[in-house]
Amino acid sequence: MKKILLCITAFCACVTFNEVAAQTSIYTQNFESGMPATWHQQAATQETNLGWKVGLNMGSGTLGGGGYVPAHTHYAYVNDYDNNTTNHSNKDSLYTQSIDMSTYTHVFISFDYLFWQNYNVVPGDLEQFTLAYSSNGGTSWTMLDSLGGTSIWNTRTFDISSVAGKSNIMLCFAYTNGGKQGYMACLDNVNIYEPEALDLGVTAMPLNYYLQKNRPYTISGTVHNYGSTIVTTMNVKYSINGGAAVATTISSPLWLQGLANCPYSIPTPWTPTTAGTYTVKAWTDNPNGSADQAHANDTLTTTVQVLDSVIDKFPLFEEFNQASCDPCAQATPHLDSILSQSQSICNAVRYHVSWPGQDFMNQVTNGPFVGPRVSYYSVSGVPDAKLDGSTDVYPGGITVDQIITEAHKGSPFQIDITSSTYNAVTNTYNVAASITAYGAMPTGLRAFAALTVDTITYMANQSTESIPQFVFPQVVEDMMPSSAGTALTAFTSGQTQPLNLTWVKNHPWGASPAVHLYDSTSTFHVTIWVQSNTSKYVYQSASYPRAAASTLGIVEQPELLNTIRVYPNPNNGDATISFELKQDANVKLDIFNSMGQLIRSTNKGNQSSGTHLMNLDGQDLPSGMYFINITAGGHTVSKKVSIIR
Repeated sequence: MKKILLCITAFCACVTFNEVAAQTSIYTQNFESGMPATWHQQAATQETNLGWKVGLNMGSGTLGGGGYVPAHTHYAYVNDYDNNTTNHSNKDSLYTQSIDMSTYTHVFISFDYLFWQNYNVVPGDLEQFTLAYSSNGGTSWTMLDSLGGTSIWNTRTFDISSVAGKSNIMLCFAYTNGGKQGYMACLDNVNIYEPEALDLGVTAMPLNYYLQKNRPYTISGTVHNYGSTIVTTMNVKYSINGGAAVATTISSPLWLQGLANCPYSIPTPWTPTTAGTYTVKAWTDNPNGSADQAHANDTLTTTVQVLDSVIDKFPLFEEFNQASCDPCAQATPHLDSILSQSQSICNAVRYHVSWPGQDFMNQVTNGPFVGPRVSYYSVSGVPDAKLDGSTDVYPGGITVDQIITEAHKGSPFQIDITSSTYNAVTNTYNVAASITAYGAMPTGLRAFAALTVDTITYMANQSTESIPQFVFPQVVEDMMPSSAGTALTAFTSGQTQPLNLTWVKNHPWGASPAVHLYDSTSTFHVTIWVQSNTSKYVYQSASYPRAAASTLGIVEQPELLNTIRVYPNPNNGDATISFELKQDANVKLDIFNSMGQLIRSTNKGNQSSGTHLMNLDGQDLPSGMYFINITAGGHTVSKKVSIIR
């Protein structure tokens, strides 16, 4: 195998283990020299179908895929989405050469694969990626397994001992698109081998990287049977910094078959009493009362950092999307639902990029920070997202459990946003915050801050593709002081560093606002996070959720009123105001200028519950910023409006 997982960076436990068990090799193929001459494939059923190929990275044109496949050196792939735009039915089967397995009693196969089964798939698609074998030269085939979808490279291992003792075995990797436009399948590092009989190893020890001193931690996780023999008893042990082993024996009702996993938990916990960095090692031995036959994969080693205090973690979700992007539109309903369910434990910001079509929100933000942020993460396609900076997630597939898992990691940092204000006279946003570390943290970290508009709603469809898009939440409009963030010095435990940020608004929320009309909420969020420029990991985030202080002292109280909207906004003084009453009430409309002076007041009398429309009628007002206050039953909602002539 070419890829052996050695370390997960320091934001979670750093683990080391040997991924490959001892074995007798039967056949390997890593595609480093291209498609093997001894392999063959089913002929393409349509001329738009290019069949299986070998490449380094999917790009564009004949490789296709738009750069969505992570680098994996050379690999075999079939790309249906880019190369089958007419939705023809294709079954792209890749066959190995004939392999002699007559001298083996047990046979396993492992391989790396990526199968974007559900990514941008036309409804009704029945994509499949399957593994099958033939023992008669391809006359008939027996399916071994169906491979599930995965947007990252995964390694799968199967027991295919049904082919052991046979001399003429061919394997088939078959991608079927179900007669529609599917997406892609990728294959690498095919390894067929005979395993050892007794071969165990610890493969999981889910300790968080940050632990708190004077708290007990149970060492537990997963043991994997790499061998071919069923294991009924074993020892599992752990040690701290190379010290004495703490052990337990697992037996009845253990019945661990080859390639299966079982949980372990060592009854004696570890309680660290001093802050610092520790190495925790867990391993197995004595399977079935005998010696393990391959010691290289017995042990899992984890590095953790013990802190004086572990702070609750608020993960950061960063999405890259576009107003003219059908996959973005398809992913948005799911993502909105997940973020809504997670809003109490997760902060979210959404950047609008410059491709594939027009996006007027991007046109005013690309140069200052969106372009640099795209380069920061090497984003090459949308929709794309990062969870805490270092984890790639697909917006249409992220789950609440993923966010909860990230939140449970804890953090060494506490971020307190002490104030966040907007001055309507000077058009200035001011933010003050403090960042406190509860463990020694090195230099090289940075604090980033983003100002987001809660919702921007366009009056007309913004997409140049097939799915209309009107409403855009959590739109990033500025990064303070810039996309480079603020450098933080090294922390000692308990040390606090201040953060004071200012931004004078220098652009509308969207380009060409007099033509491409939109309405935006009167509230903004400021989100601050601490991030490593090296690993891209986000250690902590915080958000200031209060409405901007531009409401002239008026507090939004939605008992009777829902948030008002103005179309268009900006406008030339001729606009429509919409609002919703939850019950009958007397309604008054007030207009203030940017100095807070009341320049117009109109009593609309008693209005019934439901949605109402009224004219702004401000054609006599000069260009500038105004505030529309609607009062119903003593409750007021304020809306900022720009008049441009």
